[in-house]
Amino acid sequence: MAEETVASGVSAVVTSRAVTFQIVSTVVFTFFCYLAIGVQLAILPSYVVGLGFGSLVAGLVISVQYVATLSSRVYAGRMADSVGPKQTVQYGLSACGVSGLFLLGSAFTEHMPAISLLCLIVGRLALGFGESWVSTGALTWGIARVGAANTASVISWNGIATYGALALGAPIGVIFEKTFGFSAIGLTVLLLGVAGIVVAVFKQPTKVIRGEHLPVRAVLGRVLPYGFGLALGSAGFGTIATFITLFYASLQSNPSASFYCGSLRLPGSHLSALRYRDSASRWYFLRWVSRWSEGFLPKIAAQRWEFIRRFWISRWGLRGRSPV
Repeated sequence: MAEETVASGVSAVVTSRAVTFQIVSTVVFTFFCYLAIGVQLAILPSYVVGLGFGSLVAGLVISVQYVATLSSRVYAGRMADSVGPKQTVQYGLSACGVSGLFLLGSAFTEHMPAISLLCLIVGRLALGFGESWVSTGALTWGIARVGAANTASVISWNGIATYGALALGAPIGVIFEKTFGFSAIGLTVLLLGVAGIVVAVFKQPTKVIRGEHLPVRAVLGRVLPYGFGLALGSAGFGTIATFITLFYASLQSNPSASFYCGSLRLPGSHLSALRYRDSASRWYFLRWVSRWSEGFLPKIAAQRWEFIRRFWISRWGLRGRSPV
């Protein structure tokens, strides 16, 4: 009896590890995509201001990517259902590579600010489409490989890949831009897209199951309450991530000024700390999401904590100190 219990426990551990490996091997494409996003995020606002445009334009350049992501998300879902997750991911990574080419174009036309800005905007639009396709494709790919019962784990690991890549990308982008110039950012984004495509080519696709499609209105009606709550929870974070570099630039001559994060002083760490925190919290709460009312209790607690944090920042956090 004891031997059977031990054998059952070992089998469960092996199965769990196998499932985790399958998930990680698909969300790695999310990591490639968001690393391409992260290397730009810390330097774009100051780069746009350096071209001679104001902070409003800098904010619009950041936001245009997410407009593209939002507008293409429904189409990304249909694409994953029709051609399969693998093909969707490859299309998205191709868009990321195209974004890198336009960033290179922006770097090579800095002496013509209007054209440089136009290249930057087109590149951000391409990256937004790529983000939508890669994220949707990687999620559906992972769920198809490990089954609907592990959906929460797939979503959590996808979040870990997302915020881990953004955290890693911010300091890398700052270092590359300062060492090699903005053209290095475009080249990095291009190479990340190509590397992701190469990895995806050798990965086994999943079977495309064609079923009855629900109307967009029906789907929207079901997910809107949850999506609206997520949007409200992310709005403050998006604002801080967009303008925090310009805030540091107003305090010091170095636009990528950093603060102490643990014992490491990293360039761009004012963004990285936010992303590392989100990635770590995703990993820590992974086991609880499916236990507490399908994740509602952790979400409510997190939203309340974010409200307290943002209120504190708005009242006392921006007086010469780190706003994180």
